[in-house]
Order: sequence, then structure tokens, then C-alpha cells
Amino acid sequence: MLQGYIQAIKSSIPINSLIGLGASIGAAVLTLGLGMDTPWAPWDPLSETFYPPQLFSIASFVATICFLSMAVIVLKVLEKITNSATKLWRITGIVFLAVYGLISFGAGTFEAGIMLNLLHVIVGIPALILIPSVLDSQSTKTNQQLS
Repeated sequence: MLQGYIQAIKSSIPINSLIGLGASIGAAVLTLGLGMDTPWAPWDPLSETFYPPQLFSIASFVATICFLSMAVIVLKVLEKITNSATKLWRITGIVFLAVYGLISFGAGTFEAGIMLNLLHVIVGIPALILIPSVLDSQSTKTNQQLS
């Protein structure tokens, strides 16, 4: 049972890494290049300490890889319970981007909220487009090998 999920995560590593690299570069451009605010640091919730921009850029890569790996698992679960998994996954992804986009404005300054929304679009749009096609091609290769 876990084999399918592990194989899906393995096959998505290249695209997840590419999207993670885009997130890291996007975060660096937005925070270091344009000087936009980062969100509040979660390790210091009682103060108004912001993430250091360099750390935020690196953390964006790691967080993207972790999040997209979980997204792959969600897509695989949806494939098991519905016939239109990709459509449902994309709809829930768009809803997630919209809801989290509104919540992002509570992460610090208004500028940090805008920066987070831009960053989530940098990650979300390629993920919603590319991940299902990568998993479909992996599934096709697996089916061909079984034949």
C-alpha cells in the first residue's frame, strides 16, 4: 500500500525540487532584492520579530519540498476515492491559495502578506499544473512495465 505513495513522491522529486528552487529564488528576489517584509518569526510569537530574509529564502525551499510532497500524497489518495482526482485536487488547491492568501495578511505587515501571496502563486500555479502530469506519466510508465 505504501509502495504507491513512496513511488509517487520519488517520481515527483525533480519537479518538486524545481518548484522549490523557484520558491527560494522568488523569496530571495522579493525579500533581499526588493526589500519586502518577511512574516513574523514563529519561534518568537509574542514579539514582532520577522524572519531574517536569508533564512526565509532557504526556508522557502525546504517548506516547498515538504508541502509538495504532502500534496502528492493527497493527490494519490484522491485518485483512490474519486474518478476526477486531478480536477478535485486543482479546485481544492485554488481554494487553499485563496483562503491562505487571506490568512497571510495576519502574518505581519500588509507588505509581508502581499509577499507571501506572491510566493504562494509562484509555488501554487506550477504545482497545480505540473504535479498531476508528472504523476500521470509515472503511472503510465508503471503500467507499461507491468504489460
